[in-house]
Amino acid sequence: MFKSVAFLSYNAIPNLKEGWHENKKKGTKMLVLPNSHNRKFMNEYDGDKGNLAVRNEVHFLWKKFHNTTNNVDQIVLYVGTFGHKVAIRLSKKFPANKVTYVTCTCGLIEVKKLIKRFGHGESTLIVSECHGIKTMPHLCRNFLKTGEIKVIKKSKNKK
Repeated sequence: MFKSVAFLSYNAIPNLKEGWHENKKKGTKMLVLPNSHNRKFMNEYDGDKGNLAVRNEVHFLWKKFHNTTNNVDQIVLYVGTFGHKVAIRLSKKFPANKVTYVTCTCGLIEVKKLIKRFGHGESTLIVSECHGIKTMPHLCRNFLKTGEIKVIKKSKNKK
């Protein structure tokens, strides 16, 4: 169980405001750092403009993270098609067991190779939908309630 976790995504993390959130009963707190441009998906930009916007956003989020704190038990980082290279490179500053990656299946093989190349092959990798738009807020809410970083699938009631 973790006590403090940072969630970073260059996309939006729906229904969660940027900043610290806490569950005093459970003793958990999280830092949520979504994109700073109030855009749902940073890669809505086309071509080189989009790639540059995503890279700049990832650098901005890491700077904000370091200025706020880097004293967390775990970092959960969305590493999608457009931002994975710079995000994974920046995350190598932390031990592999302190980083959880969230990515979609687009470019999954490349993401896995890069994570391994930067020495984080033992990190947890959670595969999500594109942009992590459902998975990231789910992980945040679940963490605050349980202190765990995992996807909880709802069981379907059979009638």
